[in-house]
Amino acid sequence: MAKRCDGVTLVELLVTIAILAILVAIGFPSFQSSMRSNRMAATNNEMIASLSLARSEAVRSTRGGGICGSTDGATCSGRWTDGWLVWQDVESAGNSYGEFDEDVDVIVRHVNGPANLSLTLTNTSGTRVDTLGFDSRGRPIASDMPLAWTLVPDNCPAGQEFVRVIEMTLVGQAKSLRRNCP
Repeated sequence: MAKRCDGVTLVELLVTIAILAILVAIGFPSFQSSMRSNRMAATNNEMIASLSLARSEAVRSTRGGGICGSTDGATCSGRWTDGWLVWQDVESAGNSYGEFDEDVDVIVRHVNGPANLSLTLTNTSGTRVDTLGFDSRGRPIASDMPLAWTLVPDNCPAGQEFVRVIEMTLVGQAKSLRRNCP
């Protein structure tokens, strides 16, 4: 009687690979959904943390501070999708209260733009807002309140609950809401 060699036959290997391929094909769309959801949650949390930091720095400095869309992390020259920076107002001659003044105000934090997401800030009339200042009491300096940041993934399946909206009230309180993709 011939002794059988320990190992795997070609047929067994092909069957195992086929089963693995089927499991990956079934699980991949679900994995993409989880990744999209995690990206949305991380960006949402980063924005809320940045808003809280901007408010606390405004109160701490007693001059104000704010947050704005920024491409380069040194100026308020960008859209929210490009990233944002948090600053603290510094008292000096000619410094605008609640507005970012280059080479004068202190940049506290810069956050790079989120990947594969669109982020916009609008006021109640639907006008895009790129900068939000806070007074020394932590209240937003904006003419048309409340404000809303809207986070939408680039690939947003219709009817799925992936859109996040961060609303800010007149007193500066932020709350996060989930919405369905359009």
